[in-house]
Amino acid sequence: MNTEAVAPFQLHRDLERARVVGEEEERISILTTTLESGNLAVIRRIPELLLPLSDAEKMIVAQWAKDLTEDQEVSHRDFAFHLMVNCGVPKATILQILEQNKTFSRGALEHIQRSFQGEDAICQLDDYLHGVADHLLCQTRIPSRDRGRHMLITLARTETDDWQSLAVRFSQREISDLRQKVIERFLAECPEGAALEHFVDNVVKMCLDCIRQSVKEDVHKEATHMHWVITCLKRVNRSVELSQAVSLLQLKFGMALPSSVRLRIQDQFTVSRPRTPVSRGPHWHGESIAQIAERLGISKSEVRRRKQAGEVL
Repeated sequence: MNTEAVAPFQLHRDLERARVVGEEEERISILTTTLESGNLAVIRRIPELLLPLSDAEKMIVAQWAKDLTEDQEVSHRDFAFHLMVNCGVPKATILQILEQNKTFSRGALEHIQRSFQGEDAICQLDDYLHGVADHLLCQTRIPSRDRGRHMLITLARTETDDWQSLAVRFSQREISDLRQKVIERFLAECPEGAALEHFVDNVVKMCLDCIRQSVKEDVHKEATHMHWVITCLKRVNRSVELSQAVSLLQLKFGMALPSSVRLRIQDQFTVSRPRTPVSRGPHWHGESIAQIAERLGISKSEVRRRKQAGEVL
């Protein structure tokens, strides 16, 4: 990119002037100068100030963006695709550039996909995105594989086809490679029905099997599985299974349960009770925290935890 030449404030002024200029030739001149400056802070204002762009202006933007998509800097390539979408560059042109100079950015690809909704080219774009997702899922880096799964979730449309196949793929074939964000997004976006139930069944079974096979010393290694069980069962409102799972956790690990898991269990099952007003300090029924701790032979922090949970001491 050419970063020489016109001062940024002058670029901003010229671009604002182009908004009210009537002659297309002068608008094109200002647009070309702005793009050639390489100043992304100014260039990102083109859609804001110049829309709607003429066909000739869109092609100028597309040519500049095409060159930028060949840049080694990922953020520059993504900027180019966002700019083309925002400027209304024809879908066929965007798709052609996308196929020539790929981007794996979730934000850029989802932006492009949203702009293609209702267009004839959407099927061609979806085919391309499925290919990108498959490519990402073959990578050794965990973030790349996660992006691939997020892309497949974005592409899912129907309960009977896409969601069902994703439920099988994620919760059976790829279950050992799942991570928190993918599970949370699948649970949040998958519609009620067989696909969601299938996904929950398999994830919960895997987690509970791992928890049962673990030893008490490994309790913190199983914290993620504990959270997944609670999250999945809450999503499908299986209160009986959730109670059984919580009982398993408490019996197996007792007070060794990670605090984050204990808090979620308390939030789920503790019925809030109005607190008795107190005049000064953390006293209950005339006893201080220290007195209760001494009477029960437990720590002060444990007294506070039990009181917050609504237990009678």
